[in-house]
Amino acid sequence: MTGQTLLSQWIFLLGGAILIFSMRIAYLLFLHPLAKFPGPKLAAISRAYEFYYDAILRGQLPFQLQKLHNTYGEFRRISTRDQLQQDFQLNMALACRADH
Repeated sequence: MTGQTLLSQWIFLLGGAILIFSMRIAYLLFLHPLAKFPGPKLAAISRAYEFYYDAILRGQLPFQLQKLHNTYGEFRRISTRDQLQQDFQLNMALACRADH
């Protein structure tokens, strides 16, 4: 196997990985069931948003979620799989229902 062939294989694999990653981002932003809810785009495509406010800024996530409530309204998307609503009683009812 020559160096040129090996290089072209790596380029092909890298291109495929970039294509798959791009398709996942497009799905999360436009086709996912939670795509219709407003929120930060970084939060919609990865958990890095939560990690930054929770781990790097050491527990600032609840305060950031309140800011998101003020910016985006009652319902907002906070991660790739999570949506948050401000109504505490509704949150508790949904949490209790999810446990069973």
